[in-house]
Amino acid sequence: MDTNFVGIPKEPYAFSNNVMGKMGPPKWKGAKFEVVGDASIAILLKN
Repeated sequence: MDTNFVGIPKEPYAFSNNVMGKMGPPKWKGAKFEVVGDASIAILLKN
Protein backbone atom coordinates (compact mmCIF):
# COMPACT_ATOMS: atom_id res chain seq x y z
CA MET A 1 0.00 0.00 0.00
CA ASP A 2 1.33 3.42 -0.91
CA THR A 3 1.44 5.92 1.94
CA ASN A 4 2.32 9.59 2.30
CA PHE A 5 5.26 10.87 4.35
CA VAL A 6 3.41 10.38 7.68
CA GLY A 7 2.12 6.89 6.84
CA ILE A 8 -1.46 7.72 5.80
CA PRO A 9 -2.60 5.53 2.87
CA LYS A 10 -2.76 7.23 -0.53
CA GLU A 11 -5.24 4.64 -1.84
CA PRO A 12 -8.63 3.39 -0.62
CA TYR A 13 -8.55 0.95 2.33
CA ALA A 14 -11.03 -0.88 4.54
CA PHE A 15 -11.27 -3.13 7.59
CA SER A 16 -13.82 -5.86 8.19
CA ASN A 17 -16.86 -4.81 10.25
CA ASN A 18 -16.14 -1.25 9.01
CA VAL A 19 -14.24 -0.49 12.22
CA MET A 20 -11.82 2.42 12.33
CA GLY A 21 -8.95 3.07 14.71
CA LYS A 22 -8.63 6.30 16.63
CA MET A 23 -4.95 7.03 15.92
CA GLY A 24 -3.93 4.14 13.66
CA PRO A 25 -5.44 0.85 12.62
CA PRO A 26 -8.36 -0.64 14.58
CA LYS A 27 -7.91 -3.31 17.21
CA TRP A 28 -8.09 -6.93 16.02
CA LYS A 29 -11.02 -7.59 18.37
CA GLY A 30 -13.23 -5.14 16.47
CA ALA A 31 -12.23 -6.26 12.96
CA LYS A 32 -12.34 -10.03 13.38
CA PHE A 33 -15.33 -12.11 12.32
CA GLU A 34 -16.29 -15.77 12.07
CA VAL A 35 -17.34 -17.36 8.80
CA VAL A 36 -20.12 -19.91 9.24
CA GLY A 37 -21.40 -21.64 6.09
CA ASP A 38 -22.03 -19.44 3.07
CA ALA A 39 -21.42 -15.91 4.30
CA SER A 40 -20.55 -12.51 2.93
CA ILE A 41 -19.90 -9.11 4.48
CA ALA A 42 -19.94 -5.65 2.93
CA ILE A 43 -17.18 -3.17 3.73
CA LEU A 44 -16.86 0.49 2.78
CA LEU A 45 -13.61 1.74 1.30
CA LYS A 46 -12.22 4.90 2.93
CA ASN A 47 -10.28 7.43 0.88
